[in-house]
Amino acid sequence: MFFPALVLYLIYGATYFAARSTWKSSQAVRGQVQYSSAHDRIGQVMATGRAELKWNAFPRVKETNDMFLLFVKEPRISYSKTCVSHVGTN
Repeated sequence: MFFPALVLYLIYGATYFAARSTWKSSQAVRGQVQYSSAHDRIGQVMATGRAELKWNAFPRVKETNDMFLLFVKEPRISYSKTCVSHVGTN
């Protein structure tokens, strides 16, 4: 009984506490992110920097009811449709 509980903690508990610690300790994680899109790329600007990726960097894109899931090898990046629909295009 101890071993399965330990495995579950290592998988879920440790991940939760690591994410919680990062959230509490990093202002950059909690800061505002501004997204933009154009016909050939998508970008984001944060207090700590900016990033742009061409659409062909995503081998697969999936649309759900409220998200666009942009697949790269790993990890998956997802953007809320609300965020994407309210940004201007470049």
